Amino acid sequence: MKKPSSDASAYQVVDRLLALRGLLRARPHTWTQIVSRLPDDYKDDDSGKRKLRRDLQYLARWGYDVERDSATKTYALTITEIEHDWTEKEVLALATLRESFASGTPCAETIQGLLGKIEQGLNEDNRSLYKRKPALTIRFTAAEDTAPTTGVRQKLESAIQRHQRIRFRYKPSDRPRIIDHPDDEPIELFFDEGHYYMWTYCYKMSRMYKFRVSMIVPDSIEILPKRAEGRWQPQMVHFKYWLSPKIAERSVSPRFPDMDIDLEKSDKGGVIVTASASSEFQAIQEILRYGEQAEILSPDSLRAKMRRVVEQMALLYSRTVE
Repeated sequence: MKKPSSDASAYQVVDRLLALRGLLRARPHTWTQIVSRLPDDYKDDDSGKRKLRRDLQYLARWGYDVERDSATKTYALTITEIEHDWTEKEVLALATLRESFASGTPCAETIQGLLGKIEQGLNEDNRSLYKRKPALTIRFTAAEDTAPTTGVRQKLESAIQRHQRIRFRYKPSDRPRIIDHPDDEPIELFFDEGHYYMWTYCYKMSRMYKFRVSMIVPDSIEILPKRAEGRWQPQMVHFKYWLSPKIAERSVSPRFPDMDIDLEKSDKGGVIVTASASSEFQAIQEILRYGEQAEILSPDSLRAKMRRVVEQMALLYSRTVE
């Protein structure tokens, strides 16, 4: 059924106002430019100019400031305050984000800029609530702030976004020589305890590896024309460890992505945890945080590596520091 002409006219007005809003929010336009960009809405005559003035008045009622630059003869729209349906919890969450992403943390500048734009759209009460110091603050560790790391990370981000494979050279901390990686698929960049890391799938070795971005040789990254195939599968390290009754009674923290807690008491009390880690290094580092309150039970290979780490620590602390 054909809509009444009045309804059709109302839809046309709304569409015209939305088009004008989008145009003038993007950048300032002169009258001639407005007519050129929106020829179906405005004619280059007196009636068209009257329609524009009327539409700008409507947009002002919506909460936009209309700026008319007499020097350039342009029109622009800016937002001072537009009512949004923000709840108190949402505003407090925004304040928590503001305090949590301090200078030096990843994406801090971008997130603070985004929050600043959101703040402009809050009403007076919500803006006052947003400016308060939140009860909860999530502290993130500051990122590595070196130009080489930043440049490397940007190249890796570009390769991941374009689904391209890469070639690079890597200088691990536990080996004296630089290792060539001629064909890897970068999968994910992530930030953990002050450092950026990258997961890749190595086509030469047919397995996944985790690399610390700061140890990639600067200027060694080459984005290959080969497309990523997405054949990778995460290869987790599965193990079991014991936690003392002192730790177990306070509940077990989810330190690893996959954890199953065996509630049966062992001979010496406590609980046995079955877990999976992304690498043996991660497993050992996390268990070391428990100190003498935890023990790796299996597999034997991981237990042997932990034994070597503990023996080296014992040698360090057996010496007298002058």
